[in-house]
Amino acid sequence: MIQAASYTQSGGTLSGTDTVTVEGMSVWTGGTMGGSGTTNALGGLGVTTNSTASLSDTRTLNNAGTATWAGAFPFSIAAGATLMNLPTGTFAIQTSADFNLSGPSTIREWW
Repeated sequence: MIQAASYTQSGGTLSGTDTVTVEGMSVWTGGTMGGSGTTNALGGLGVTTNSTASLSDTRTLNNAGTATWAGAFPFSIAAGATLMNLPTGTFAIQTSADFNLSGPSTIREWW
């Protein structure tokens, strides 16, 4: 398990089997979160796509705070990945950019 006070990803790839828990704000402007691990965004998630942001492989992204997706580039979920909005989470879409869901990928709300 990896714990961080905050997280910023502007490109490249976060991959692996570990669980990454971010207590504060997570900022994602591009790149890929992949592998079979889990990313827990507890303190908010800002997805401002300056390039394509991809959630792939079987990685799970759990949002427990306020998430916002903005920017001009696509947000993609593919290859068995899951975006989970937890009971305390909200996800606001503030863009007309493409949202791509492919393969056996999932978007879920925890009720």
